[in-house]
Amino acid sequence: MLKKHGISPGDLAKHVKGETSLGQILSSEIDVDRMDYLVRDAHYTGVAFGVVDYNRLINQMHFYEDRLVVDYGGLKAAESLLVSRFWMNTSVYYHHVTRISEAMCSKTVEYMIKNRELDPARLRQMDDTDLIAAMRNASGYAGELARRLDARKLYKRALYTGLEDAGKGVLKHRDKIERTEKEIAELAGVDPQFVIVDIPKTPEMLEMKAMIKADHRMIPLNEASHFVSILQEAHMDNWRMGVYSPKEHCEAVGKAAKEYFNVKKTTKQFKLSDLEKT
Repeated sequence: MLKKHGISPGDLAKHVKGETSLGQILSSEIDVDRMDYLVRDAHYTGVAFGVVDYNRLINQMHFYEDRLVVDYGGLKAAESLLVSRFWMNTSVYYHHVTRISEAMCSKTVEYMIKNRELDPARLRQMDDTDLIAAMRNASGYAGELARRLDARKLYKRALYTGLEDAGKGVLKHRDKIERTEKEIAELAGVDPQFVIVDIPKTPEMLEMKAMIKADHRMIPLNEASHFVSILQEAHMDNWRMGVYSPKEHCEAVGKAAKEYFNVKKTTKQFKLSDLEKT
C-alpha cells in the first residue's frame, strides 16, 4: 500500500522513530504523542493531572539547527508537562495496583507461550480483545491468573520497597527474574507460581533532556529549570520494586523476600485511613 503511493516504508519508519527533523514532532523528548496520551489517560482514569497549557507549549516550539526546541517563553509550559507526567506516573502508571495487574498479565502470557497455548508470532498480531479471549481460554496456572485478573482477585504486596532500602544491587536480578522467583519461593516454602517479582528499570524522564532556546543558546531543560532538576530527584524517590503473592502466602513470601534481597526496612505505605487518624 505504501509503495503504491510512492512512500518508502524505511523513510516512514525513520519519521516514526524521530530520526528525521519532522519526525521529532512525533517522537522526541517533548512530542505530540506524549502530550496526547497524558490528556487521554488523565481523562479516562478520572485524575486531574493531565492539565497542561499545550497551546502555549506548541506555540513556543520550533526548529533550530534541525533540532526541535522550546523557546524560553515556553519554559513554564514545559515544566507543567513534566509535573503532569510525574503525577501520572505516581498515581496511574506506577500505582501498585497497576503494577501488580501488569505483572500478573505478563506472567499469564509467559506461561501460555511456554505451554504452547499462544504463538508469539500470533501475539504480535493480537489486539486487546483477542488477547483477553485467549487468556480466558488458558489452562493451568495461566488460566488461574487470568481468572484472578477477571475477578480482580489480585496478588498482594509481600514486599514493596524503594531503591534506597533495597540497594542498587537489586537491579542485577532484572536479568534473572524466573530464577529469583524460584529461590524466594523455596525460602518461603511455597510453589514458585505464588511468587511474582517486579523490578522496574530505574526511572527516566526523557522530557528533561528537551532543549530550551535562550539568547541563541540551547540549554537542557533540567539545567534551565531548577524546579525540573528537583523533580528529577523526586522521580527517582518514587521507584519501587515489588514481590507479589496471594494474600494467604504474603507473610511467608514477604519474610523470604526481605531475607533474599537483604532488605532491612521497607518503605512505609500510607492509606487514607492512616491520615484520618492524625
